Amino acid sequence: MRSDLAKKTLDLPEGFPYKHPSFARSTDFAYEQIHGTNGAIMPKMKTKKCAAKRFKKTGTGKLKRNHMGGSHILTNKNRKQKRTLRSTDLVDKADMKRIVPYI
Repeated sequence: MRSDLAKKTLDLPEGFPYKHPSFARSTDFAYEQIHGTNGAIMPKMKTKKCAAKRFKKTGTGKLKRNHMGGSHILTNKNRKQKRTLRSTDLVDKADMKRIVPYI
């Protein structure tokens, strides 16, 4: 009986498990994102770390930014100006087109 088990082989598809139907269904979307529809590997856009640190996305998809000019030479600025520099502001729609792909 032991010799019968040793002779028995499994018929697995070539390239198992990556070409297996159950595995392929779950990863088709991810595969197409990386390789494209024609199978060629498409480059990913890298996140620009300088942009990622300066801008944050809000819940509605807009971008928040800090005001410039509030880090040094504060003796020449009055209280009201320094108080407004501490708050955040939203990025304009025209500028969002340039920034969003890098975040």
